[in-house]
Amino acid sequence: MQACRGTWIAGGSGDADRENVDRHDRTLVPPDNPRYTLRRVWMSKDEVDK
Repeated sequence: MQACRGTWIAGGSGDADRENVDRHDRTLVPPDNPRYTLRRVWMSKDEVDK
């Protein structure tokens, strides 16, 4: 991830997930010493079940 300056894509479902991202659904990980960007992708229950 660091070598190619990539973005980690992760599913999110809880309220805490939504509260901890920026307006682009991204958060730096780990928060105390950011090394990469995690981007949340919000999916409905139907999308997850497919």
